[in-house]
Parts: sequence; structure tokens; C-alpha cells
Amino acid sequence: MAKKRIMTAKRLKARKIRRALWLGGVLALTLYLGHFAENYNLSQEAAADPNLAETINQQALTKEDLKQSEEQDLQDLSDFTVKIQTKDGGIIEQNLEEYLCGVLAAEMPANFELEALKAQAVAARSYAVDYLGKNDYIPAGTSAQDWLSTEEQKERWGDNYPANREKIVQAVSETANEVLLWQGVVIEAVYHSSCGGYKTAAAADVWGGYVPYLQSVECPHGEDKHSNKENIFSREEFADLLNAPKKGDIKITAADTSGRVLEIAVGAEKFQGSEVRSALGLASTAFSVQTKGEEVIITTNGSGHGVGMCQYGADYFAKKGWDYQQILAHFYQETELGEV
Repeated sequence: MAKKRIMTAKRLKARKIRRALWLGGVLALTLYLGHFAENYNLSQEAAADPNLAETINQQALTKEDLKQSEEQDLQDLSDFTVKIQTKDGGIIEQNLEEYLCGVLAAEMPANFELEALKAQAVAARSYAVDYLGKNDYIPAGTSAQDWLSTEEQKERWGDNYPANREKIVQAVSETANEVLLWQGVVIEAVYHSSCGGYKTAAAADVWGGYVPYLQSVECPHGEDKHSNKENIFSREEFADLLNAPKKGDIKITAADTSGRVLEIAVGAEKFQGSEVRSALGLASTAFSVQTKGEEVIITTNGSGHGVGMCQYGADYFAKKGWDYQQILAHFYQETELGEV
């Protein structure tokens, strides 16, 4: 990976103006070509008028031309190339901005607000730059941040691929090269799907160790598809998975300020909330526990570790009118935007 060159927020304005002019030109050309194609039957007109045929040949872009142009435009936005370990174990190289399109496709619903997708682009770019400063390649999957190839994107979205792809490319392009900095260093911008609609978690409560920009913040986004998920275990299954006593009361004995479970007691033995989540395959440590006869019912809210940006929260704030810079400043406090 190329050596990182950090550009602080003071130098962003001029580049943003140049990028806006460039994107405006691309958009104008695209709109012009769309209007041109809509109002003329190109093949018939070309056959009737050789001069028009020559003009069409010079101006019209085929779908393949547009695809190649889009990919080249993304490559032109950044000098960075990244190595990705695909899900089959292979290693490929890709331009950073093109890579981020695959990350957004995997990590955030494309129907989220554009400003939420832009916040996700900056967070994912920051995470990738930080990760690749310590490792030779970044894996696709849950061990880092997920990524989808173009073929996987088409399979996931079907007929919605063109519109979703266009929206994601816009989010990446309009934030090109932007990263989050703390004291001039690119941060480890972790994020998660849903905090449960109350508060995010502090890094210290989940992994230990104080991180100034990963603190618990308000996130009142309400219910989502991850809310109130029941997980039912037999008492024997629960005990076997957790290596816990098969008898004795099961109680939550400690929680953090965001409401996530820090500790439960099973009889006289105690287990960390993160340990329970991992052993039982729970979506979150934001859970409640009740026993009913020989069943243990654990109801979770949210999905993920709860630290950093909540994706459903980002969409919630975007719907409230926040731009991506406000969203990022809320979830990653004491940071500033810079460029690499």
C-alpha cells in the first residue's frame, strides 16, 4: 500500500470545489446523453443521415463505455490501491475508492439516505487505511469489514443494481479520499449495524481500554429489523454452550451506561456479557434474560458490538436533516476530517 499522506481539514475546501466542478461536468454529460437517447431513435436516424451517424459515434457512450468510464473515474480519485482477501481466500488488488463501493454494498442497505451512505464511506475508508497500516491485506468478511465483488452486488440487487450502484458510487465519489483523524492520525473507525435505538457503547466497556473518539453517545433511532429478537434455549443447551451450571438462577448482574450486559450470574458463577454473546451466537449484548420452565429466553435488541457509528442511527440522523459531517462528528467525537 502506498505511504499515507494526510491532508487536514484546512486544505479540503479547494479540493472539494474542484471535485464538485468535475462531478458537475460528468453529471451534465450524462444528463445530456440520456436526453439525446430518449428523444431520438438513434439507429433509424443514423441510417437516414450519415452526418448524424458520425456525430452519434463521437458522442454516444454504450453501457460498457459508461461502466469503464465510471471505474476509471473512481480510480482517478485516489492513488491508493489495496489488497483484498476474497471469501475464497484469493488476494486481489483494487483501487481504494472502487473497493469502498464493494464495502458499502456489503455493509449498509443501499436504500439508506445518501448522507448516511457518505458517512459510511468515510468510516469504511478510515477503517481500511488504519487496518492496512498494520496488515498487508484486508479480508472480506466479519473479521474486518465485509466487501462484495461486482458480480456479488448484481446477484444481491438484481434489477435494482444500476440504481443502487449509482447511489453508492455517488456516496464514495463525493467523499473521495476523506478520512477521520484524531490528533492527526487516521482512526480505527469501527461501526455496527444497530445499537438498539438508545445509546452506542464505549470501546472501554466492550474491549477494555479508553479510546477518546469511541465513547457512548445518544442514538434514539427507535426500532428496526434487529429489535426484540427472541433466542430460546433449553436449560441444558444453554449450560452446555456457555459451560455454565445446569441449575441456579440466571440473572443480569452488571450493565454499562448504554444498557448492554456486562455480566450475568448463573448460580454462583459469573460470565461476561461479551462471552455470553459469543457462546450463544447472539446478535448483541443488549439483551434481557428470563427463564420459563426448562427454557431460557434471551431477547436481544440491535446488532453488532455497539461501538462507533450505528448504521441505523446514521440513517435516522440523515432523515432528520444532518449531513455526513454532522453524523460522523456525533459518533466519532473529538475527530476531524482530513484526506489521504
